[in-house]
Amino acid sequence: LDDHVIVVLGDVMGKKWGAWFFSFNFLSYIRSAIRLCVFDGISSPASILNKINRIVCLDPVLGDVLSTLSLMMIDKSASKVYYAGAGDLPIIHFKKTGGEITCVQSEGLLLGVLENGLYKEDVLDMHPGDQVVAITDGMIDFMGENGKTSDYTLFVQKLGRLLGQTDTYKEIKNEMFSDNEDESVVDDRSLV
Repeated sequence: LDDHVIVVLGDVMGKKWGAWFFSFNFLSYIRSAIRLCVFDGISSPASILNKINRIVCLDPVLGDVLSTLSLMMIDKSASKVYYAGAGDLPIIHFKKTGGEITCVQSEGLLLGVLENGLYKEDVLDMHPGDQVVAITDGMIDFMGENGKTSDYTLFVQKLGRLLGQTDTYKEIKNEMFSDNEDESVVDDRSLV
């Protein structure tokens, strides 16, 4: 699997220390499942998610803690990204040619909800300049006049102006992350 990179983005639901405490258990299961699958010659993100989900379902503590997970395998030699998700937000696929943005929604359930998480795999063909972005829900949450609001569509619109630039990550960081404590940030935010 020298031509492959596996990207994992997860979010344990809960607040502060509760979520932080359980994240280490999830991380251990994820690492172990990926390693076992790779050793067995399995490189499908959907298969790996199924293995992780079965393990979480059998854990009497983690079975009650909900978690999302985006799992992508980048095949550099074939210029493809294989993606499966567990209750995650749609990943964003930017196609440089034409500037098209597609949101790819996984159908899988949150980890631990059912032993068969219904995970399926999407395959994205990548071309020079194309980009894929995965986020946690904190990226779309903000404090409005009426309290906490979530707006995925607004986030994608803002992100769309930044995709395809020379240093997209730097532009996203400057535009959407702040060095200062921001009162409008209501949840942890992660972007890959």
